[in-house]
Amino acid sequence: MIQRLLPKTEFAKHVITLMTGASVAQIIPLLLSPILTRLYGPTDFGVFAIYLSVVGLFSVIATGRYELAIVLPKKTNDALALVKLSFIITSAICLSVIFALILFNQTFLDLLKIDPIKYGNILYFLPISVFFLGLFQALNYWFNRKKRFAKITIARVSRTFFGNISQIGIHYTILSSGLIVGNIIGVVIASMIFIINFFRLEWQRFWQVSFNDMKKNALIYKDFPLINSFHVFSDLARTSLFALLISYLFDNATLGFYALSLRVLQAPLGVIASSFGQVLYQKFSSVKNQGGNIYDVAKPIISKLLLFSLPFFTFLFIFGSEIFSTIFGQEWAVAGQYSQIMIPYLFANFLVSPISQIPVILNKQKSFFLISLFGNITTPSLLILCSFLGYDIEQSLTIISAFLTCFFVFILFWLLHIAKEQK
Repeated sequence: MIQRLLPKTEFAKHVITLMTGASVAQIIPLLLSPILTRLYGPTDFGVFAIYLSVVGLFSVIATGRYELAIVLPKKTNDALALVKLSFIITSAICLSVIFALILFNQTFLDLLKIDPIKYGNILYFLPISVFFLGLFQALNYWFNRKKRFAKITIARVSRTFFGNISQIGIHYTILSSGLIVGNIIGVVIASMIFIINFFRLEWQRFWQVSFNDMKKNALIYKDFPLINSFHVFSDLARTSLFALLISYLFDNATLGFYALSLRVLQAPLGVIASSFGQVLYQKFSSVKNQGGNIYDVAKPIISKLLLFSLPFFTFLFIFGSEIFSTIFGQEWAVAGQYSQIMIPYLFANFLVSPISQIPVILNKQKSFFLISLFGNITTPSLLILCSFLGYDIEQSLTIISAFLTCFFVFILFWLLHIAKEQK
């Protein structure tokens, strides 16, 4: 009887491994969020969201997007060359960030509307976040390539566990930016888990990678920094700029409500989407290299995700406000209202996410970038237009959610189309 319940295929086993770890990793912040919302106010969450937005923008270029290519080469030496190249680019970006902060820290604080008295030191944490995120991203794809999904699971769980526990503990110290410092602690610990395991096995071969090896692979996979980086940067610019615009057009407290709604909603969504997406990326690459059709793998996965996730999204759409006020306190009921508005587009995005790497594998990155660029320009533009017309935040989110729902549905059908028509 038990044997029937166990996953039968290697793909299913990998998905279960990642999903188990991702579930634990996402349940931790969900369980601790009611504590955090009582220790930190909406403004604290708003400043934290601004910080994460800036970190997100830098994380796109931290490795030149070469970490995505680590899964693709047939030879291990070429993959190691991409890992080493990613490390070097990350170090260079961090040095640039340090230099910029030395010169313009106060200017950046004024631009981001951050209180210099209470939060004046937070931007100095940026180089640490960017450096360890760059290493984390590169080694995450290395272990993906090696199918060491248990290692990825351990790192993810460690990141959220130590990060959230630190956020609670730091609140009782003299530091005023506990949410940010705690987040950094989680990233550093997770990165160190990857680094120790990587160098324990690959130390000698890693240092044997030559400059010519890195140069060769940098040229082979040049589309990643030249096209994919702009694509992902525009995606993050949409989400990061959107958050910054909410702060600028409304206030940090409104951004705090919006940030919490995303934090809670994206936690359970990320469990399934990221688990399937990471395994599917390796699976799609393997199928393509063996002459198979990606569509035959992608379509049944999307159908099952649609079937099993629809009840969950429907429940959140109906009871979002009540759930937030009950769990996080009446003060946060507004965040629940925001979540109800955003559910349709998050549902569509959830279905797109696991197969969003299809254009990378099929060399359709330029087309995907242009499609995404349209949505990424339109979204913040709509928020500015809504503010200009005098709409409040809820009216603005309703209009934007409707647009993004249609946009992601279009992308979903386009991805399946190019998978079916692959040559």
